[in-house]
Amino acid sequence: MVKYTMIQKELCAACASCVWVAPDIYQIDDNGTAACVLDENKGIIEIPEQYYEDIETAQANCPTGAIKIGEKPFKGNPQMI
Repeated sequence: MVKYTMIQKELCAACASCVWVAPDIYQIDDNGTAACVLDENKGIIEIPEQYYEDIETAQANCPTGAIKIGEKPFKGNPQMI
């Protein structure tokens, strides 16, 4: 099963918990919120399997539910789950 991820920016509290768990996938961007660094937070690049556990842990620990993970590309729209 493939996985894609992105941050729903309007929900992000910039707590950086995702950055601590999955720093190769999530970083704080110039706007001060988290973003998926693989594809400029568009959710269009398949996440390498080695990071699946990290992104799932980050999602489970996100206090606002801003981390979106899906089996299809998001194409920049976090509602495309």
